Amino acid sequence: NTDAANKAARKSDPRAIAFLKNKVDKTMYNLIDHGVRDAVVRMRLQNSPQFGDLTVIHYWQASPHREFTDVAGLGKGMSSFKQIIANQLGDHIRRALLLPASIEQEHNILTMANDGDMVKITSENRKPRDNEKHTTWYDTDGRLVRGLTEGSNPMTGPYEARRSFDLEKVGDQYLVTSITTRIAGRPTQIRLFYEDKGNLKVLTHATVNSSRGTMSTKFDITFNKGIDAKVFQK
Repeated sequence: NTDAANKAARKSDPRAIAFLKNKVDKTMYNLIDHGVRDAVVRMRLQNSPQFGDLTVIHYWQASPHREFTDVAGLGKGMSSFKQIIANQLGDHIRRALLLPASIEQEHNILTMANDGDMVKITSENRKPRDNEKHTTWYDTDGRLVRGLTEGSNPMTGPYEARRSFDLEKVGDQYLVTSITTRIAGRPTQIRLFYEDKGNLKVLTHATVNSSRGTMSTKFDITFNKGIDAKVFQK
């Protein structure tokens, strides 16, 4: 498939990479800046419409960089279901790690443009089947302003999701405390709650408010305890 080959070979705009590293990583709060080398995140879903009650565990290590998402309490015969859940919830649980934007985006194809007094970074996944395009607007200092995801579903056609953010200042950096996503005008709001653990801001729980009601997710995160290499060989 030539499209897939072309996509795999496309290079990111070096200006986009530099902007994320030099501006966004310094302006938006991230845990690596504060000394996190490895983390285990347990995400407990309570009465989620899709999955019911479930615990998802994500292991992450900076160097060598490795990560693995597991689902607790599912038996051996459930491995394909486990994979579906891990894929669907992997991004959500990774967000709890508050990684620098340059690390979040290192495998994607990035482009950059100026848009009025803002900087617009567009990100696409290299996987051939992933046709979503994510655009994020920052101010010139690298502070997050808003986002847009555009894609197309073979069943329902094109879609777009618009995101706005509430930020809180922590020292000289900014932390996202709420994300409002609008799809076809209908809002879903995710509120994020943090606690101070030592010198770190750590996500403890999140609530999702939408037309389907309110769902709560608890996070239990441990840092720098060392992770057995066997975990990543599963």
